[in-house]
Amino acid sequence: MFDLRNDVSGAVVSYTTPSRFSSKHSKAIATQLERAAPADLRDFERDALRLVMTRALEVHDIATARERTAPPSVRGPRNAVVAAWGAIHGALQQVATIPIDVSPDGAIASRLSLSLFPEGLAFGQGDAPAVWEHSDRLRGRIASEGLAPQLRALIHPALIESLDRAHAVLSEVMGLGAGSMPATSNASLMRARSRFAFAVSAYARALSIGLDDHDHERAERLVLAMSPIDSFRITNDKNDEEDDDGPVGPAVEPRPGDPTPPPFG
Repeated sequence: MFDLRNDVSGAVVSYTTPSRFSSKHSKAIATQLERAAPADLRDFERDALRLVMTRALEVHDIATARERTAPPSVRGPRNAVVAAWGAIHGALQQVATIPIDVSPDGAIASRLSLSLFPEGLAFGQGDAPAVWEHSDRLRGRIASEGLAPQLRALIHPALIESLDRAHAVLSEVMGLGAGSMPATSNASLMRARSRFAFAVSAYARALSIGLDDHDHERAERLVLAMSPIDSFRITNDKNDEEDDDGPVGPAVEPRPGDPTPPPFG
């Protein structure tokens, strides 16, 4: 806690200068700031506090999407798509064994199998994005070439429905579905963290409006309102292990051997 008898300006500078926060803490910080807010918030202060929560939820949504699309979360849906195509391929191969003098279905199935799976299931060795793209391309061909009725007549229709469901799940976890999802790159998370940090400092600036270095009462109001962030701020001697680690301000390319820069100026 600041000694407000001697360091009002230091308290103001400390809280109004953007800090760095982990994406794992953004919503918790915003919630604690709401609970610590003065009862006599002015309208512009309340608007600034509301923006803090808005920015925190942006960080929260991106971090959640990143967890959803992490390799362990994608592996199951990817494997389900490969298995679904494998079941369709296997079913066509079985029907293809029917002699032509028994039914023409054997020849039709053989032709479809060779057309859709010229290399068998080799695409199933790819990573999740490659599997998704190949699956999407095959589904597009089935739709554009009108092959669905033939497939449903030759193999169990539930196999196609299972494929559609597996593909939809993989699309969702990869952020490629019909619904909108936030970008999940390191850069997008860094930008969201920067916007959140700026919103926190902007809230502090709103609280400091009209405060001078002799106004101990309003300085205490500022410190009590902003103190929840103290234990969450990332400093030089505190390890930030997130993949999106980076400065809040404009990025500067470090030179080999340079010390880790402070979070601001």
